[in-house]
Amino acid sequence: MGKRLKLNILFLFVVFVFIAGHGIYLNTPWVNFEYSFAEASRGILDTTYTVGLEKYWEVEANPLGYSLVTAIIASFLDISFWSVRIPSLAGGIAILVAGWIFHHSKNFKNDSLFFLWAAIISLNPLVWIYSGRATADILPVGLVVLAFLFCYCAQDRLWIHFIGGVCFALASLVKFNSLLLGLGIVYLLFTDQNGKIIWSCEKITAFLFYSLLPTIVLGIYFLVIYDRFGIVFMPEIFKVAHFEGYAKGFITNLGMYASYLTMLLALTSVLPVIHLWKVWTRKNFFILTVIVFFMGFAFWNILSSFSMGEMDFGGLYEVLLNRKIISLIRVGSFVFTFFLFIELVDTAFRERKRMNFFLLYVLIPFLIISSFSKPVQRYLSFCLPFVTFYLIIILGSRMPRLIHWIGWTSVFVSALITLFGVLYQIRQGVASENMVHWVILNGYLKDTRLTDTVKPHVGYHFFQNPDGKKKYVVDVGRTPPKNVLHEESVVVLGKKIKTYYFMEQDGRFE
Repeated sequence: MGKRLKLNILFLFVVFVFIAGHGIYLNTPWVNFEYSFAEASRGILDTTYTVGLEKYWEVEANPLGYSLVTAIIASFLDISFWSVRIPSLAGGIAILVAGWIFHHSKNFKNDSLFFLWAAIISLNPLVWIYSGRATADILPVGLVVLAFLFCYCAQDRLWIHFIGGVCFALASLVKFNSLLLGLGIVYLLFTDQNGKIIWSCEKITAFLFYSLLPTIVLGIYFLVIYDRFGIVFMPEIFKVAHFEGYAKGFITNLGMYASYLTMLLALTSVLPVIHLWKVWTRKNFFILTVIVFFMGFAFWNILSSFSMGEMDFGGLYEVLLNRKIISLIRVGSFVFTFFLFIELVDTAFRERKRMNFFLLYVLIPFLIISSFSKPVQRYLSFCLPFVTFYLIIILGSRMPRLIHWIGWTSVFVSALITLFGVLYQIRQGVASENMVHWVILNGYLKDTRLTDTVKPHVGYHFFQNPDGKKKYVVDVGRTPPKNVLHEESVVVLGKKIKTYYFMEQDGRFE
């Protein structure tokens, strides 16, 4: 058996483990508004089910792309917990497949580094968890990665560029943020292997695929949702929630994005520091270190008390760590991110590395533009495949022993965090679903309201429940309230995280 065949079999085994690992819990109850995508898909398939699409716009700013893809799958498999999550799982697989093809196209010598990258990227909390959730997060990442791959490999074969343009258009229809990476496609198209700018009719035609196709797809989409729902771009409530006031905190948001990005890289974030130590003079490295640490000190209070947007991993870190440790990790990660960007810039210009320039064209516009709106940690999933590939396979090849030590240690740490996160979400979904089933079984549904802490998991059960004064409520607490009639606890690895309580409206938490 040849070496290439053995490696292909090993890669297929990695993909199988990825699929099987998600398959274990793919059929568990909804969490965090997953149901909105499922109900929208139901509304697309059944035009008489208008409530599904109406309720979608109350909780989602994302376009209907994910639900459209799901509706196609559900037309064969029906709508269920697992079938609605298939597109996200496909997005995770696409990231791995694109990485494998690109690795072979560049003829990298150290195959073990690719499998280290595959382990790190697949077990990263953002990638693994959202690959198993019916949300518009990992599918567009997979589509964008495929678009970059097709753009890189196509050369002057326009039919491959067309496929890449279709992937990019679909990615933008699933999540608008995909468009922010478009400058990376422009760089790949109009530069050669040495990074020199080149022009040709074929390349201009290919550019039209990557620009016109998303424009046409989104143009048709905007016309349809305006005609049917009166929505321009997104519901007005989300224009306020996602954009109003956030531009003022641009520097703060950018600092938090930078911090969180490196936090997701775990121990591999030290590689740029070590590389700069090797290639720079001691004097220049010392000056840079002083500057970076002064910047970290300046951001200490900002990052320690950062509370804007969705940058706390659903409260998971608060469960695992205390506030002081979280603050230290945030500031330390910010410092390491600055080293990362300095290393990218330095290597790009000193060694004329095309990969570095590509990363800068992808990362910098994406992070800067994203910082003008509501900061959301899930957006960083667009950056992770590229940054981790650079750190593990490109930079790691210069220090192979070190990268294996810190790389596999990072895999272990990420796996633990991801395991806890998955179990936490599963238990939330099961507990909240069990609570609502008890409510329905005992005839309390029409007299019950949900608080905002429970609604994201089981709100779809209450679509037909008219608003008004309710006698009972389902809420969350740590200690039993008065007048509690039923409770369901969220227990992870033997630790009770929180409890859902069904009680009379005048019940109070003590």
